[in-house]
This record gives sequence, C-alpha cells and structure tokens, in this order.
Amino acid sequence: MNSTTSGKRKGSAPNFTFFQKSTLVSLVTVGISTALYVAHTWPMLTGDHELSFTPNGFWRKVVRSIVIIVGAQIVVQIVLVMGSGGAPKKTDIEKQASLRGKQIAYGVLSAGSVSVLALFLLGFSSFFLANAAMGGLMLSEIIKYAFTLIYASGDRTGSVKLNFGD
Repeated sequence: MNSTTSGKRKGSAPNFTFFQKSTLVSLVTVGISTALYVAHTWPMLTGDHELSFTPNGFWRKVVRSIVIIVGAQIVVQIVLVMGSGGAPKKTDIEKQASLRGKQIAYGVLSAGSVSVLALFLLGFSSFFLANAAMGGLMLSEIIKYAFTLIYASGDRTGSVKLNFGD
C-alpha cells in the first residue's frame, strides 16, 4: 500500500488526541517555567554564603514564577480548547493515564517534602528551603505530565505505543 492509497501523506504531522496535546502543552509550559526559575535564581547562589543567607528580591522571584506557571497554563489551555472547538470527554485510557501520572508525581512530591523538612532540621535558610520546595514541586509536575503522556499513548493491554500517524 503506497502513501496515496492509504489516505495519509508520507511525513505528515503526528496524530495526537486532544488529551495528549493538552498534556504536552502543560509539560512544555512547566518545563520552560522551570528553566526560567533556575536561570533567575542560579545567579543568587554565587559567592560563599552562610546557611542563613536569603538574597534580596528572592521571594518576589518565587511568587513571580508561580504566577507565570499558573497564568501560562490557564492561557495556553484556553487557547487549545478554543482552537479545537471544545474539549472532548476523556476516554478510559486517558483517565487511567492521568491517575498513573499523578500517583508517580505524588511520590516525587513526597520525597521533595521530606527533603525540605531535612533541610529545615539541618538549619538551612528560607532561601534553600524555598528552592528545594520549588524544585520538588516543579520536578513532580514535569514527571506527572511526562508519565501521563507515556501512559496515554499505551493501549488496553498496558503496552506503550507512540501515536505518530503512520
């Protein structure tokens, strides 16, 4: 069967479901936001600082990062829904994928919370505590969306297949 009889052009764009597009957009948004957060806070770590060190303007950057993540997610999801003409109901596979991704992310978030508690008990400043908390939160979100995408591309037998059109 050649490309003209199959109804698909060779090299055509991947055929993603709305759920996969939405999850991928969320993954990219959180990934970019994480990169921006690291780029803005990393320069604050320069020099030899004591454990009680909290740089000027740090809390403003933390709040700004959270607002950017939430705002970008809202705007991008609205644009995606409007562009698709509405959000279809999730299939059973998509619901399972979402649950599996959340289960894995909760483990990562729990480990991040324990690390923040350990840093607190060791006497680290709020600067280090907030960075550990943001790191755990952002890592858990990235893992949630990544595993949701992986599980959403699987079939009912549990095997994973990527849906790239052909």
